Amino acid sequence: MKIEIITIHCQTNFGSAFQCFALHRFLTLKGFDNRVIDYRPEYIENSFGKGLKGLVKKLLFAWSIKEGKKKYNDFIFKNVRLTEKTYHNFDELKLSYDAPDILIAGSDQLWNTHYACGRD
Repeated sequence: MKIEIITIHCQTNFGSAFQCFALHRFLTLKGFDNRVIDYRPEYIENSFGKGLKGLVKKLLFAWSIKEGKKKYNDFIFKNVRLTEKTYHNFDELKLSYDAPDILIAGSDQLWNTHYACGRD
């Protein structure tokens, strides 16, 4: 049985990283073959915003942003099995994704319409 999880796993946020890790680990310990869909849309990858305000934040915090992303990505890559393909937008996911037997939505933010992923 093929199980896949869609969640916000690549954001530099403790809750997102640990929720992703915990669900994946729980399913693995219960004997289920599972992986997390490597979905990295632009609005998560560029979460500091656009325009002058976003640019200023990126310039002021460039080093800490880079270090933070590296630490979170290292944790996820080391502890979570991801899909081979990385999806960068919803259309790409919709067009080329091979659906599993079971799909688990692993984050409350996926349903938050005030957040961009809730509109995917």
